[in-house]
Amino acid sequence: MKGSLIAGSPWYKLFVVFALTIASTALVSFVAVLSIPLFFNIEYSELLKFIHDDGFFERVDILLYMQGVSTIGTFLIPAMVASYLISPYPSAYLGLEVFPKKVGLIIILLLVLTLSGTVISDSLYKLSTAIPFPESWSGLKEYLDGAQNAMEDQMASFLNMQNPSDFLMVLMVMAVLPAVCEESLFRGILQPLFIRACKSAGWGIIISSLLFGLLHQQFYSFLSIFVLSVVLGYLRFWTKSLWVSVVMHFFNNASIVIAIYFFDLSLDELSSSSNSWDLFYISAGVMVFSLCLFALNKFSREKELV
Repeated sequence: MKGSLIAGSPWYKLFVVFALTIASTALVSFVAVLSIPLFFNIEYSELLKFIHDDGFFERVDILLYMQGVSTIGTFLIPAMVASYLISPYPSAYLGLEVFPKKVGLIIILLLVLTLSGTVISDSLYKLSTAIPFPESWSGLKEYLDGAQNAMEDQMASFLNMQNPSDFLMVLMVMAVLPAVCEESLFRGILQPLFIRACKSAGWGIIISSLLFGLLHQQFYSFLSIFVLSVVLGYLRFWTKSLWVSVVMHFFNNASIVIAIYFFDLSLDELSSSSNSWDLFYISAGVMVFSLCLFALNKFSREKELV
């Protein structure tokens, strides 16, 4: 079994990965639902009624649990199984055995890159929301607006943290697990396969990033997510290390959780900025962002890895 797909074509391996992802998502979701009574005060006899009842969506603790388990089942398990089948050295294939030298400096650069990138991300979000829709597409716009509002409402309920325990739980579900699990599948498995299939690093990164953006099902945030994914992809490609993209992905998600819990900010406040300073913020953000990317690319070219 170990390395049994090593001789297969990249496209065949991609087919296997997608099949594994679908199967794992379905199986783990089913197990997660059945396990709800084991961790929450709900009887098995009441489980179906509870799931179909509107009260289910008001139980933030259960929704967080389902989100965390779903993240593991959709991304991490397929990535682990696929790496085992594709290579005789799964951890090396995923990029888990290396990290660029000057670890402290790399982490600082990733943090600054993430913070400066929020200015670009916010600008891309505003650009997306400003896209004019023809009158004949009013139904589509209403659907997209409704989906965006529903997503923001769910996010706000997750981020309603009342104590340190809530903070740690949300940080785990919204920052740690997505960073580790999503990067394992997209940058650890899919991106290298698309690069080999397309015989181009650029196209491999772009295609895997398009899938990454589409999977999040957020129309107005698609450009922001896509650009973030491209950056994560190049960091993975330059450094040959999955940990670099994991760290930046964690910083990106954790910054929202930390800002809301420790600084009592709202999602609306985080996504808004003074219009009079837009040009200054964008220019400064792009400059700092570009310098950090240049430095990370330079350091990644050094031969010595730890």
